[in-house]
Amino acid sequence: MIQLVSESLRDFVKSKYWRKGFRVVPINIHWENEKGEWKQEKPLVGEWELKKTPIVESYIQWKKKKQTEKEFDALNWKDANAYAIICGVPNHEGFYPVAIDYDAKNKMSEEAKVKGREALEVIQATVKAQWGIEEGTYEEETYSIGIHQLFLSQLPIPNDKSFHDSHGLELIGSGLCILAPSKGYKVLNDAPFTKAKSDLYRLFLRVVGVNKKEIKKKRKFSKLVIKKMLKGVKCGIRDHTANVLASY
Repeated sequence: MIQLVSESLRDFVKSKYWRKGFRVVPINIHWENEKGEWKQEKPLVGEWELKKTPIVESYIQWKKKKQTEKEFDALNWKDANAYAIICGVPNHEGFYPVAIDYDAKNKMSEEAKVKGREALEVIQATVKAQWGIEEGTYEEETYSIGIHQLFLSQLPIPNDKSFHDSHGLELIGSGLCILAPSKGYKVLNDAPFTKAKSDLYRLFLRVVGVNKKEIKKKRKFSKLVIKKMLKGVKCGIRDHTANVLASY
């Protein structure tokens, strides 16, 4: 597994994500005990908890405005061994990064673990067969041996943790998502984030077995976003917005 040092990590993130309009945050992944002591590797003795700490005072401002190059360069990459992109804010093309997070580290049933892995396989198969993306979407293994699948959605999608116990799955529509080659993360499918050719949230809900009535309730969020778009959008994403409204 490739592990980049801080300067190389900064250059990699700048080229691959920041220049494409993604907003990024440096992270330090470490183990911490109740005394607040940090260790880069888990000690064999004592109780230690895995921490993924953003090395910024706040990243809320980048949910509302673009991250400038000056702001990016001023980030503390010296102490970083990881990084995250901010989901829920559009990139330079007006698409919203969204992650499907499979995490089976907590005490879950074997049935739930199987359901979650099968759901990920169905989603990748849909990307290839129905959306015509032969290589599938970007996929990585997380520090806890979970899986992330990354997409670009035409519409913002809410966080949804309601399928964690049943499938080990969460939808990260807003907030931070750590990506490889962060410490403990590795790429499984080095494809671009797939631009969803249909409602990604609906696809996710359908795959985990939600019925049509419940899907309609959960998708009220999308209708609110559409109404907001109809009131006007910023220059630079008007063509994209027109395509969204036409397809909706």
